[in-house]
Amino acid sequence: MNPSSADAAAGRTMHPRAWLGFLLLGGALTAVASVITGRLPRMEVLCWGLGQGASALALIAGIRHHGLARSRPWRLMRLVSVVAWIATTLGWGVGGVLLGSSELLELYRIGTLTAYGLSLAALMSLNLQTSGSRWAGLLDGGIISVGAAMPLWTFLIAPAIDHGGRLSTAFVFALVPPVIDLFAFGVITRMALDSNRAPWLNLLSVSYLALFVADGAYLLDQVAGRSPGPLTTAGWLGWSVLLGAAVLHPSMADAGRIRPAAVTGRNRVLIFLVLALFSPAVSIAGWSLRNDVSSHSDLTVTVLTLLLAVLLVLRLSVVAGIAETQAADLREALHQQDVLQRSLAHRATHDPLTGLGNRTLLGEVLQATPTAPAPALLLLDLDGFKDVNDTYGHPVGDELLTVVARRLRTLTPDGQILARLGGDEFAVVLPGADLEQALAAAEEVLAAVREPYLIDGRELYVTTSIGVLADSAAPTASDALRDADLALYAAKAAGKNQIAVFDYTLRAERLHHAEIAAGLRQALAQGEFSLAYQPVVNLASGRIYAVEALLRWLPAGGRAVPPDVFIPVAEDTGLIVEIGRWALERACADA
Repeated sequence: MNPSSADAAAGRTMHPRAWLGFLLLGGALTAVASVITGRLPRMEVLCWGLGQGASALALIAGIRHHGLARSRPWRLMRLVSVVAWIATTLGWGVGGVLLGSSELLELYRIGTLTAYGLSLAALMSLNLQTSGSRWAGLLDGGIISVGAAMPLWTFLIAPAIDHGGRLSTAFVFALVPPVIDLFAFGVITRMALDSNRAPWLNLLSVSYLALFVADGAYLLDQVAGRSPGPLTTAGWLGWSVLLGAAVLHPSMADAGRIRPAAVTGRNRVLIFLVLALFSPAVSIAGWSLRNDVSSHSDLTVTVLTLLLAVLLVLRLSVVAGIAETQAADLREALHQQDVLQRSLAHRATHDPLTGLGNRTLLGEVLQATPTAPAPALLLLDLDGFKDVNDTYGHPVGDELLTVVARRLRTLTPDGQILARLGGDEFAVVLPGADLEQALAAAEEVLAAVREPYLIDGRELYVTTSIGVLADSAAPTASDALRDADLALYAAKAAGKNQIAVFDYTLRAERLHHAEIAAGLRQALAQGEFSLAYQPVVNLASGRIYAVEALLRWLPAGGRAVPPDVFIPVAEDTGLIVEIGRWALERACADA
């Protein structure tokens, strides 16, 4: 069975409330061990062996169940539980209590200190994995630890040293664990500042709080020269039980994905402020209450105060570094956003194929140009471009458009606007140009476009038709484009490769054209068409051998429209197809 399938099998057999059952049973065992402390040594050893052994097994099962077997912090924590169990059961229980062996009791002390060191390393590794900055978590833990250490030194550790008179091995063994607990407590508190702390983290915090209380009580027992009491037993065994319950808790499934704590926060700033101000103040107040303050107490608190200041400065430098990094990232993001906005604005107002302005930009330019004098406008359309696309394909047509754009660009100096309106239609805005200057520019464009094009090994020829709008005060950009388009239409109608200048008769003709087109659309539906039959006579015999059907249009309530007026309009609009179908059917019916 591979590890993943083994973890899945473990997940199926572990009840979601297993942690609660373990906590209740372990709590009961801890209570029993606390009551019989110092009274029934053998039973006490059995309770210790069962309690810490069960905790080690719980850590092994929980870490495997939640898929944390490859996580360094939890591998270390699993080793901590095993080392603590072996050291306590063999060193203290079997060696010290049952056999009275000082060598095995020394093994218990070494094993216990090793477990403390491994536990601190596991918490530091876990903090490094969850903190936003690599060293921010350790600095936070150090600040909290040093801040809490000053009053503890003043009121607990220094009096104990003064009372003992000398530092014995047993006293050092009792003194080291609370010091380690302080830093561990600081590291866990730092992780608990995260607003989304998980239940397993709460259980872990309470377990190390119980361990600190037990180690503090043990230190006081050593100073007083008495055996460890129930409080020490309850705290030590409680640490093991709470640690096992934390690892068995279902929330441990997300232990590998703890959200990094914020760099700053009100709770954290408040804690740092309290530690920086009140820890030295409380320690100084403790000195004033004691008349037998030794020099080492004064020196120790001074050193701790300096260390707290250094840690706070380092923490501020980390925050400043992160702030500078975030500011640089923000500046880069703003720069990228500005570049993106410029790119989007350019794309919105420019043609992607030729890079020229598009209809939107042309409208903005015409609208922003002062009305007196109005700019001249050239509107040109390539003649025969559709044939190039149909014959050689759109890639060749696109290349032709880019070459035309380059030629036109050489003819438009600074101050003149060149735009592609779509397809093969271009426009040139000539600010301040009169009709004569506009016609001269149009002649240059006509000659430039007429030159041959060498594209993809082929020599192509196209011409252009140009509509000119000059010396005209069009009220809006759309009006200017409409008038120039009328001139372009006139140039096309004149035979292409021509220049046509807008005048108001073109607008009237176009309006008349539109009115006729609209009338033609209604003529079929309203029955306004009729056929006149003209006989075809054989001149030799004088006999009629055929008739010619002639289309007539008499609008309702109006005058007849001559065929030479409405037939070209019908052909332009495509209505000639429907009209021709109607004429054929009617002529056949009449015949």
